[in-house]
Amino acid sequence: QLPFELAIKKVKGDGSRKVAVFSDPDCPFCKKLERDLDKITDVTIYVFLFPIKELHPKAPEMSRAIWCASDRVKAWDEYMLKSVTPKSAKCDDPVDKIVTYGQSKKINGTPTIFFADGKRVPGAIPVERFEEMLSKASGAGKL
Repeated sequence: QLPFELAIKKVKGDGSRKVAVFSDPDCPFCKKLERDLDKITDVTIYVFLFPIKELHPKAPEMSRAIWCASDRVKAWDEYMLKSVTPKSAKCDDPVDKIVTYGQSKKINGTPTIFFADGKRVPGAIPVERFEEMLSKASGAGKL
């Protein structure tokens, strides 16, 4: 059901397990989750840029800069893990579409995680719990 063509697709290892994350680039909990996800292997992560302007006024602009970077995955990782701001580029970006989509699905906080079995988790969770849920969900194949 998710519009994967609007996501940044990040494949780690064999990419066999799948998860989708609605994330605000300026959200501290999202940055913590990214540090935890950096430790997980054999996963495909679909990152939906979901800036919450009311909390992080510069997040929409940052989301667009990340989307328009020549290497979106690298721009996302460098910003989230190392606070390296991508060079501002202009392009057609899906940020407003993602925000509208997320709001229609009652996503009102970041991170919001969707596992392959359809389970939805609002907020960051410990890496151990994430790994456990990811493994359980990988056999369900909904994503």
